[in-house]
Amino acid sequence: MRWVLLLLLPAIASAATTYQHRQTYYPSLRSQAKIRCLDWLNFDLNEWNEQPPDLIIAADVVYDTALLGSLCRVLRLLLSLSHSQAAAAIVACTRRNESSLDAFELHLSQF
Repeated sequence: MRWVLLLLLPAIASAATTYQHRQTYYPSLRSQAKIRCLDWLNFDLNEWNEQPPDLIIAADVVYDTALLGSLCRVLRLLLSLSHSQAAAAIVACTRRNESSLDAFELHLSQF
């Protein structure tokens, strides 16, 4: 079974309510996806009580260049623990600031 981690900022916590509502109509989501807020600045693998995700979906997390190194490190760590060779992260970004996207791509290329 595939395991999906939806990575959301606390400000997007209302998405969890929408997700719970969708489970009523799409029961298969219940066993395939979990929503977790993840503090990638203070991430401690010893406190991570979940199985490694096969897919990480993140939205609106590329906004501050000072945070991107930590974000990329945690994404790489979680994906490296996955049992799936097809483990991946999908990061949805709004093109607000070209320097943020450039910095994100730079951090990704270092892995």
